[in-house]
Amino acid sequence: MIILGVVPSSKNVLMSIVQGDRENPVVVGLDRNMRTQKTCIDGKSETQVLYELFEFVRALVETKEIEKIVILQAGGIQYGKKSSVRVKTEAVFQLAAHSKSVPVLFTNPISLKKQSSDFEKLLSSPENVFNEGKAFSPKGLQDALIVAWSGFTE
Repeated sequence: MIILGVVPSSKNVLMSIVQGDRENPVVVGLDRNMRTQKTCIDGKSETQVLYELFEFVRALVETKEIEKIVILQAGGIQYGKKSSVRVKTEAVFQLAAHSKSVPVLFTNPISLKKQSSDFEKLLSSPENVFNEGKAFSPKGLQDALIVAWSGFTE
């Protein structure tokens, strides 16, 4: 199984790919330009940026043979509203996945902490399993890997 983990924010979206199974996950390399995509770019309309993201995701799903996408769902922010760009980004991934007949699952931010704990109990730290013991940069890439790993069924 090859799973794309997605962690969108109001300014960018972080992605990681994990293959294998729950007990034997392996990170699939993405170069720096592919793991982070901007959702706000000066000089481009929001529509143009979202369309380019759609085309990028469709191509990524095809070239990396993605079988499932798991997205960290937009939660409420301190002012009680979800980021509209973040929700639109989720929709872009859903549409791109649907166009390639790839299922999309959502995980909520509250369960991310539990998934991280489950990962460490079953395997080890994400840094040891996926990054040769080194800290992730940016830190959100670790979240994207845990989100992808959560797509493996028990």
